[in-house]
Amino acid sequence: MSLFKKIQSLVRKEPEVIPPPDLSRVLAPGELPPAEAADTEDAPEIDLEAWLERDLQALTDAWTEASRDNPTSKSIKAFRKAVHNFHGASGAYGGGALTRLTGSLQRLIASDHDIQMQPALINLHVQACHAASLATADETDSIAMAVCDSLEKQVERVVSDRPDASPA
Repeated sequence: MSLFKKIQSLVRKEPEVIPPPDLSRVLAPGELPPAEAADTEDAPEIDLEAWLERDLQALTDAWTEASRDNPTSKSIKAFRKAVHNFHGASGAYGGGALTRLTGSLQRLIASDHDIQMQPALINLHVQACHAASLATADETDSIAMAVCDSLEKQVERVVSDRPDASPA
C-alpha cells in the first residue's frame, strides 16, 4: 500500500464515539434522570441535603478506616478520594467553611506519613465539616470562619515544617 493510501485510510476513519458521563458518583441509582428528561421540566429535583449527608458519611467512614493503627494503602487512598470528592462538591453545598475546611484538609494529607502523623488535626477538620454542615450561613458564619482560620494556620505550620516544603 502506498503512503498516500495509508494517509487516506487514516483520514477516513469514523469519529470516536464519546460515552455519556457517569453520574453514579453524584446521583444515587434511583435519582438518575432518563436521557429524554435532561432538557425538560420533568427532570427530578436534586436533593442537596441528601448529597451532603452522603459525602459527610463517606468522609467520616473513610477517616475511621484510615485512622486505625495499621491503615492499609487502600483505606488511605479511599480517605483522600473522599476528601477530594467532598471538596469538589462543597461549592454546591454553599461553599464557605466547607470549601475552606476540605481545601485545608487536602493540603494537610499530602502523603501517607501526614495522615499517620497528624490524626488529631485531621479529626478536627472532619468534625468541623460536620459542624459547618449543620449551621446556616447567617447563624454561625463568623464562628465557622474563625475555626477555618485557626485550622488553616495549624495546617500551614505543619506543611511548612515538612522537609520538602516549598512556599504555597
